[in-house]
Amino acid sequence: MSEEIRQADEATGLSLAVLLAKAKEYFLEILRFWWLILLVGAIFGGLLGYQASVKSTEYPAELTFMVNESGGGGGAAEVSVILGQFGLGGGSDSNLDKVVALAESRFIAEKMFFTKANCNGELDYIANHLMQTHGLFEEFDVEPTQEGRMFTHDSLPAFTDDQRRVFLRLHRYLKVNGEQGVPLLAISYAKASGIFTFQATSRNEDLSIAMVESLYKNLEDYYVKQATEQQQLNVSRLSEKVDSLQQLLSSTEYQLASLQDRSAGLFQQTGRVQQGRLSREVQILTIAYGESVRRLETTRFLLNNATPVFTPVDFPLSPLSPMGSSRISSAIVGALLGGILVVTFLFVRKLFADALKDS
Repeated sequence: MSEEIRQADEATGLSLAVLLAKAKEYFLEILRFWWLILLVGAIFGGLLGYQASVKSTEYPAELTFMVNESGGGGGAAEVSVILGQFGLGGGSDSNLDKVVALAESRFIAEKMFFTKANCNGELDYIANHLMQTHGLFEEFDVEPTQEGRMFTHDSLPAFTDDQRRVFLRLHRYLKVNGEQGVPLLAISYAKASGIFTFQATSRNEDLSIAMVESLYKNLEDYYVKQATEQQQLNVSRLSEKVDSLQQLLSSTEYQLASLQDRSAGLFQQTGRVQQGRLSREVQILTIAYGESVRRLETTRFLLNNATPVFTPVDFPLSPLSPMGSSRISSAIVGALLGGILVVTFLFVRKLFADALKDS
């Protein structure tokens, strides 16, 4: 038994010695081509460093907010109708999903594109800033106007065919990955906290901030307006009715008082009939006026309770931090990648050479 153990130990030691010898042989083979490793590493490092230097710097602007729908179902019903017009509605979706769907709609994008913003001291439509900053005239194969703009007004029905095509491509362009691998416009929310996040990414700080703030403002205005449109109409109609009843009541009371003044308390039969009729009208109008005022105040209360409240959490602040890798880090990564590729090639080459030699 001890002889077998001794032989096994010798075999193990021999295998280990062979393995170490082979490892040394492979190491020396790879070390022999150190100049190739450095050369390829330098080439890859230079290529990735150059790519990082020519790639446009992009600036992400992030805005977070919450939506409080204290009224329950009133505001949500109107929004469901609005979303249905865009093919975005869903009976069982939460209001959070509806806000995101509406924010991604072409309608809100149009409002954002044709909001004027000041970028680098120039006041113009966000759509024109985006076209110029991202060089989209060449990409979309269109010619700007004499003023260097694509859009000179914000009336979509009055656009030319080229302007409509560019507008539709701009809307799709928002969702296409940018150079840094992120969409130009990203919309999301956290279900646990109910906090929405809008992020706009462009090659200009002012443009990124203008895009995300315009998206938020236009979404808030449109959402609140449509969610309370019916209640606003009810309040307007009731206000007109209350004003009309108040004027009619005042006029009738004045007629009754005038009749009493002329008769000095002495009424003939015809006078008593007229006085009784005016008194009944005053009573009826008083009751109707009071009921209308009560309904008006109730409707105003429901309107205030059903109005969605947008509460900003964080607005983007300049200066924004640019995203993307620096030239130095990209060059280091490229050099390491090139070196690993050469080492792998030399190892496989030596492996095949030994296999052919043994055969």
